[in-house]
Amino acid sequence: MGMYTDFAYVYDVMMGDIPYEEWAEYAKGLLEENGIKPGAHVAELGCGTGSFTMEMCKLGYKMTGIDLSSDMLSVAKSKFEDTEYSDTVLSEQDMTDFSLPEKADALISVCDSVNYIMEKEGLEKLFTCAGKNLKSNGVFIMDLKTRYFYENVLAYNTMAENFENCSYIWDNYYHEEERVNEYLLTLFVQDGKFYRKYVENHFQKAYEVDEVMDTARKNGFTGIKVYDAFTREKPGKCSERVYFVFRR
Repeated sequence: MGMYTDFAYVYDVMMGDIPYEEWAEYAKGLLEENGIKPGAHVAELGCGTGSFTMEMCKLGYKMTGIDLSSDMLSVAKSKFEDTEYSDTVLSEQDMTDFSLPEKADALISVCDSVNYIMEKEGLEKLFTCAGKNLKSNGVFIMDLKTRYFYENVLAYNTMAENFENCSYIWDNYYHEEERVNEYLLTLFVQDGKFYRKYVENHFQKAYEVDEVMDTARKNGFTGIKVYDAFTREKPGKCSERVYFVFRR
């Protein structure tokens, strides 16, 4: 079963503890520090069910959401219906091969979406495509989970939780040589009197800060800044998530 198919419809329940409003405020701060004020056009790569996209709309940005999963976008579209942001464009495209009708002032990718790119070639395609879709002096902000996080936090741990209408078991397997974390996600979703079982396999790649910066530079991005997530501090050896700010 493919990634983010059945998972799409319970994703928001499972991720209910993510403080999207705070994440959006942090992103707004980074954007404003780099000259991207509310009112600017920002495209989010890997927008998922649109929760972060919505928060950015509330902060005054004109958002476009891009995601490869039609199921995730279906959930996102339902959130935007009958709101003042109902004209927000949500487009089914690959973040490594997308096209915007008009170049954006900024691009942003959060929630470790870029970690789903499995090969260095894909990372190169991401920056090539980002460059083509950004205005001159545009900004690209992205986050990544770190190798430390996969090796020491997720590692080989199993997580499980029950909710009102669904439950999950989340098994993790870290493949050290490939720097790939494999998630085996087993879902039990209520369907009337019964629960249906679904299984999905997810993979995320741990990239080193230097290889991301080198790839960005090769594709014309300069003025690169790297932060320990949700701070303005440099990443440390125990950083679990980092943010990059690139300027085209």
